[in-house]
Amino acid sequence: MHTTTREFTRRFPAFRRAALDGQAVAVRDREGNEFTFAIKRASPKTLAEAVAHLAGVGKTGTKVKTLSGYGAR
Repeated sequence: MHTTTREFTRRFPAFRRAALDGQAVAVRDREGNEFTFAIKRASPKTLAEAVAHLAGVGKTGTKVKTLSGYGAR
């Protein structure tokens, strides 16, 4: 898919949807330079990071609250 920078800024949501669908959008400026707009999906680097993300146990730096001291003894 080819377009100009002006059309790209005007219809960005449509080009974003096209990129999300896997299409690359070639954008040409006034000087004739061509840029490619495509999606780059983020993925976990290791299996441990993926599992930590899904389990919610990754170290985030925030203090974990506990319920110790509350309830029946």
